[in-house]
Amino acid sequence: MLLTLFRDRRGNLTARQGDQLFVLSDKTPLAKSDAVVSDGEFMIVSRLGDHPRGWLIEPVTDRHELIEHEGFITVGHLNRTYAKCVGEGTGVLTPGRVMDLLPVYDERQSNTQSAPVPGVVYVCKGENRATGLPSLDQLKFLGE
Repeated sequence: MLLTLFRDRRGNLTARQGDQLFVLSDKTPLAKSDAVVSDGEFMIVSRLGDHPRGWLIEPVTDRHELIEHEGFITVGHLNRTYAKCVGEGTGVLTPGRVMDLLPVYDERQSNTQSAPVPGVVYVCKGENRATGLPSLDQLKFLGE
């Protein structure tokens, strides 16, 4: 998602999109820089604490690639969660650190849930776990 970040009064790089607040993770080099304004492509990596419409973001780098998937599902007695990749990214993805952000279909509760929700996630090249979401429409919280 393309955003323009501005330094707020607390020193954080932040952006707003409608009623949503985005704050750059302090774990990134950009957050520690002296930049006052930063334009770029960012991915959502987690909720911003208890903020109802706040999201922690990180920059998308050349290490990341966008992978399309068929929807995350939880199966078996060990609660394994995965998604099958679509297209060039054949294989299986795990939800990684964005597990709590993704809509996940639980096979054990299939009579009360709809089908898996296809989407896209960022992964680090050569890896099979999701590291971020490209936009708000990929979040399970959008309807909440």
